[in-house]
Amino acid sequence: MRPVDLARAAQVTPQTVRNLEAQNVLPAAERTASGYRRYGPTHLSALHAYRTLTRVHGAPTARSIMVAITAGDIATGVAEVDAAHTALHAQREELDDLALALQMIGREQPRVQNATDRVSIGELAEMLGVRTSALRVWEAAGLLRAMRDGAHGYREYNEPQVQAARVVHLLRQGGYLFDRIRPAIAALNGAGSTEALTAAITERREALNRRSRHALHAAGLVHAYLEALEIAEA
Repeated sequence: MRPVDLARAAQVTPQTVRNLEAQNVLPAAERTASGYRRYGPTHLSALHAYRTLTRVHGAPTARSIMVAITAGDIATGVAEVDAAHTALHAQREELDDLALALQMIGREQPRVQNATDRVSIGELAEMLGVRTSALRVWEAAGLLRAMRDGAHGYREYNEPQVQAARVVHLLRQGGYLFDRIRPAIAALNGAGSTEALTAAITERREALNRRSRHALHAAGLVHAYLEALEIAEA
């Protein structure tokens, strides 16, 4: 195939084909006696794999995977595929943590009557059955926010902050480390309402499901490229 034929088959531009070959994403093209590039099924397989990997994992990851495999470093290439799938799984775990936090909020009755009412750090610690020092540690770790009494500067907490503290406490009791708790609390604080956050979780989970299916397809195309390389070398 000429560059234009390969580009048309993969639905890219001829310049994209040349760029990817220069970046070693594609194997080097054969040359005719006149010096013109000629591509074959292996190049088309590589292009399909690269394009699908890019849609799922982004261009830098796709390029890194393909360059390794094209260079014959199969172990590195497939390890990077595994790492990309692991990153997707980590996002699922983060969503699960956030969904659990929402369930905890749903089971809790408001501890403060309205948004203008506040409790002190001592009162909040007593509600949760923890030391006030624990609340200060959570605040320092970015898990909890406190307001300040205008007269004395004492820490005070309204109902959303009490809810956040309750979630932190329950997740800590479940063995969660701060790094796992922090994204859930950040999402709770940023959503504006639990209803909005529930909708966002549902939407995000559906998007992850789609990405996971595309990732499976991409992995299959990588495998097809590996087989095409083996055939070309035989």
